[in-house]
Amino acid sequence: MSRWLSGRVIRAMLVALLLGTGPFGQSAAAASASDAPDDQFILEVLPKKTRAYVHEAVPLTVTLLAGPVSIRNVQYPRLVGEAFRTADYAPPRQASTTRNDREYAAYEFSTTLVASRSGEIELGPAELQFDLLAPGSGAAAFFGDSEPRPVTVRSQPVRFTVLPLPAKGKPAGFGGAVGRFTLAREVSPKAIQSGDPVTLTTRIAGAGNIDGFSCPALSLPGVRAYPPVASFTESSLVCEQVLIPETATAVEIPVLSVSYFDPRRERYQTLTSQAIEIPISPATSPVSAAPTTAVTAAAAVVAMAPETSDPPPVNVTPLAPLAAVAAAIVAAVLLLIVVIQRARRRSGHSRQPPPVASASAGPSVADWLAEAERGIAANDPAAFHTAVFRALQGHLATRHGVHPAAITEEIVARVLRPAGVDDRRLEAYAILFAICNHSRYAPGATAAQPMPETLRRAREALREN
Repeated sequence: MSRWLSGRVIRAMLVALLLGTGPFGQSAAAASASDAPDDQFILEVLPKKTRAYVHEAVPLTVTLLAGPVSIRNVQYPRLVGEAFRTADYAPPRQASTTRNDREYAAYEFSTTLVASRSGEIELGPAELQFDLLAPGSGAAAFFGDSEPRPVTVRSQPVRFTVLPLPAKGKPAGFGGAVGRFTLAREVSPKAIQSGDPVTLTTRIAGAGNIDGFSCPALSLPGVRAYPPVASFTESSLVCEQVLIPETATAVEIPVLSVSYFDPRRERYQTLTSQAIEIPISPATSPVSAAPTTAVTAAAAVVAMAPETSDPPPVNVTPLAPLAAVAAAIVAAVLLLIVVIQRARRRSGHSRQPPPVASASAGPSVADWLAEAERGIAANDPAAFHTAVFRALQGHLATRHGVHPAAITEEIVARVLRPAGVDDRRLEAYAILFAICNHSRYAPGATAAQPMPETLRRAREALREN
């Protein structure tokens, strides 16, 4: 009897465990959660300093401290406010630490904080979520398994003082950058012919709010200048501007000055680049070879004329020698014209790109891009830039319903601006067409930029429009 009762009790206890009920009145996971001490989880917001200037980037760490429990799916912290912003958090770093003589597992999340206005502000409370692995209920408890329970912890707010930037000593061109930075400037290529493009590159790098700088547009007499293109990273700004000198004299790039506020020294700093001189030689006409060929051909015809002209017979009338000489001269002139035309035709064919495809037939944009890649592989700038030029023509012609031949550097804005293309993309197309035309019509000149970079920009332009 006792054995039967014992079996019934055991079966009842098993059913209670499987159903998650029983004399406990709640699941095992809930019981474990309610028994957790208040200091089992701690969330801390730790700025490197609690006093900083407006726009100053301050390193900040949000740390989760977990006691001797099992957790998983730790999320990134959430710290928001109207008076500041934070950068993306770096992947967490795990370590061990001690608080009040207790051991904790620490999960550290690093970021930077930038305040947008001066005054006293509060950082937090920050929030962080994770799953606590607690003893399971029901069947999970019977088999000794655990189950996740979502947990949210919050930090205490931290007082933070934001100082305004001083008005004294502020440079006229100050744009709001705060930190420590360097300035570098260069042109490529170093020496060119008149009409060749060069790329002016300005680099500003350092630690701070790099978005406080902008790209200066350079304008010089006798130089066709395209708007600069800006590329931002977390710690740098790169400005590239294409310049085409149209003068035969050297061009000087003037000095550039940029200013920022140094929070360590608590004063404004100004960086100044050096002036850059670009030597320019007279442009070589791309058709200069044709006259030389023609003159050589003419000399050859004149030299051949005495050999191919038969001497007049002795027994003719006095006018016969003159007629024969006149006929020989006419034949020589006609032959000279034929030779010159053939020379010009050969010279023109060697310089002309592949025929323009119509809107409905011929190579596609993808075909021209593939041809451009083959031009890079063969180190053939002329073929490469011709292919990029045709890809741009074909793409824009298809999108805007015009013939590809109507899309050129000179009229691209007149065709595309009425169609709603914004100025930034118009500038990108203008720069690409200028680079391509430079290589196509001056095949011996140095390229304005490396071919892979030009192809990358072309692909970006084709994707955007």
